[in-house]
Amino acid sequence: HADVLEAALVTAVSDARTLTISVSDAGKGFDPNGKLPANGVGGFGLLSIRERLGYLGGELEIRSNPGDGTSVILRVPLDDGLTGLAVPKQEGTP
Repeated sequence: HADVLEAALVTAVSDARTLTISVSDAGKGFDPNGKLPANGVGGFGLLSIRERLGYLGGELEIRSNPGDGTSVILRVPLDDGLTGLAVPKQEGTP
Protein backbone atom coordinates (compact mmCIF):
# COMPACT_ATOMS: atom_id res chain seq x y z
CA HIS A 1 0.00 0.00 0.00
CA ALA A 2 2.83 2.41 0.80
CA ASP A 3 4.60 1.97 -2.56
CA VAL A 4 8.06 1.52 -0.95
CA LEU A 5 10.94 -0.88 -1.42
CA GLU A 6 12.36 -0.60 2.11
CA ALA A 7 11.16 -0.03 5.65
CA ALA A 8 13.01 0.36 8.94
CA LEU A 9 12.23 -1.68 12.04
CA VAL A 10 13.58 -0.64 15.45
CA THR A 11 12.93 -2.38 18.77
CA ALA A 12 13.83 -1.18 22.25
CA VAL A 13 13.06 -1.92 25.89
CA SER A 14 12.88 1.10 28.20
CA ASP A 15 13.45 0.70 31.93
CA ALA A 16 12.77 -3.03 31.44
CA ARG A 17 9.09 -2.11 31.58
CA THR A 18 8.02 -1.27 28.02
CA LEU A 19 8.76 -2.91 24.69
CA THR A 20 8.68 -0.37 21.85
CA ILE A 21 8.55 -1.42 18.20
CA SER A 22 8.78 1.25 15.50
CA VAL A 23 8.20 0.61 11.80
CA SER A 24 8.90 3.48 9.38
CA ASP A 25 8.92 3.96 5.64
CA ALA A 26 9.33 6.80 3.15
CA GLY A 27 6.24 5.80 1.18
CA LYS A 28 3.30 7.80 0.01
CA GLY A 29 1.80 8.13 3.51
CA PHE A 30 -1.85 8.58 4.37
CA ASP A 31 -4.17 10.51 6.66
CA PRO A 32 -4.37 8.39 9.84
CA ASN A 33 -7.51 10.29 10.86
CA GLY A 34 -9.23 9.74 7.53
CA LYS A 35 -12.26 7.58 6.93
CA LEU A 36 -12.09 4.05 5.59
CA PRO A 37 -12.42 3.72 1.82
CA ALA A 38 -16.02 3.72 0.58
CA ASN A 39 -15.64 0.14 -0.68
CA GLY A 40 -14.91 -1.04 2.90
CA VAL A 41 -11.49 -2.43 1.97
CA GLY A 42 -8.47 -1.63 4.12
CA GLY A 43 -7.86 0.01 7.44
CA PHE A 44 -8.83 -2.83 9.75
CA GLY A 45 -5.27 -4.17 10.19
CA LEU A 46 -4.07 -1.18 12.21
CA LEU A 47 -7.41 -0.94 14.00
CA SER A 48 -7.12 -4.58 15.05
CA ILE A 49 -3.53 -4.11 16.25
CA ARG A 50 -4.54 -1.05 18.29
CA GLU A 51 -7.40 -2.99 19.88
CA ARG A 52 -5.22 -5.98 20.79
CA LEU A 53 -2.49 -3.77 22.24
CA GLY A 54 -5.15 -2.10 24.36
CA TYR A 55 -6.01 -5.47 25.90
CA LEU A 56 -2.37 -5.68 27.05
CA GLY A 57 -2.27 -2.12 28.35
CA GLY A 58 -0.26 -1.00 25.33
CA GLU A 59 -0.80 1.55 22.62
CA LEU A 60 -0.36 2.16 18.91
CA GLU A 61 0.75 5.53 17.56
CA ILE A 62 0.52 6.35 13.84
CA ARG A 63 2.49 9.26 12.40
CA SER A 64 1.74 9.86 8.74
CA ASN A 65 0.83 12.51 6.21
CA PRO A 66 0.07 12.05 2.53
CA GLY A 67 3.39 12.23 0.64
CA ASP A 68 5.56 12.06 3.79
CA GLY A 69 5.80 8.37 4.63
CA THR A 70 4.57 6.62 7.74
CA SER A 71 5.83 5.62 11.18
CA VAL A 72 3.90 3.20 13.35
CA ILE A 73 4.99 2.89 16.97
CA LEU A 74 3.77 0.03 19.16
CA ARG A 75 4.32 0.12 22.93
CA VAL A 76 3.65 -2.91 25.12
CA PRO A 77 4.19 -3.01 28.89
CA LEU A 78 6.29 -5.88 30.17
CA ASP A 79 5.63 -7.74 33.40
CA ASP A 80 8.06 -8.43 36.26
CA GLY A 81 10.30 -10.52 34.01
CA LEU A 82 9.17 -13.87 35.35
CA THR A 83 6.42 -14.78 32.91
CA GLY A 84 7.04 -12.81 29.70
CA LEU A 85 4.56 -10.29 28.32
CA ALA A 86 1.71 -9.25 30.54
CA VAL A 87 -1.32 -11.15 29.31
CA PRO A 88 -4.82 -10.27 30.50
CA LYS A 89 -6.71 -12.93 32.43
CA GLN A 90 -9.70 -14.52 30.74
CA GLU A 91 -13.04 -14.44 32.53
CA GLY A 92 -13.44 -17.34 34.91
CA THR A 93 -9.69 -17.96 35.38
CA PRO A 94 -7.82 -17.39 38.66
